[in-house]
Amino acid sequence: MTNQFQNTLAYTQLYSEGGTFTLDASGVKFPFTPTFLENKNFNVKPDFTFEVTQTGAYFVDFSFIAKGGASSSIDLIWYKNDQLLSLYKTSFYQQSTQQYEVSNNFIINLTQYDKMYPALLLTSGSGDEFSTLDIKLNSFNLQQLGIH
Repeated sequence: MTNQFQNTLAYTQLYSEGGTFTLDASGVKFPFTPTFLENKNFNVKPDFTFEVTQTGAYFVDFSFIAKGGASSSIDLIWYKNDQLLSLYKTSFYQQSTQQYEVSNNFIINLTQYDKMYPALLLTSGSGDEFSTLDIKLNSFNLQQLGIH
């Protein structure tokens, strides 16, 4: 019989102040290198790409403040191993004079060395002078001892 829980912890907490960039209809990764606030058993690359080192069910929580963008419709999308995950999309309308918090969280099964990253996809309007502020990514493996 196999134990469903692992003996090692896996979690990450990343942060970036963000900045301004241009969106397009092909999807744009977040062009900012995150700062590690906490990290154990995750490999993290620039642009908020993370690779898990353990198989398990992971909770992922991602948020940022959207600003600018000249009245645009935008999708926050996720990729796993460079394949679009259509179930984890968040759509929002960004007015150029307003700022909003955009957040997305979910539970997903990942196997060892799976890579995931968020991206923004412009679905209508102009993606010029779009800004993201206070970008946060938190994730942890739910199948670890001591977390339940």
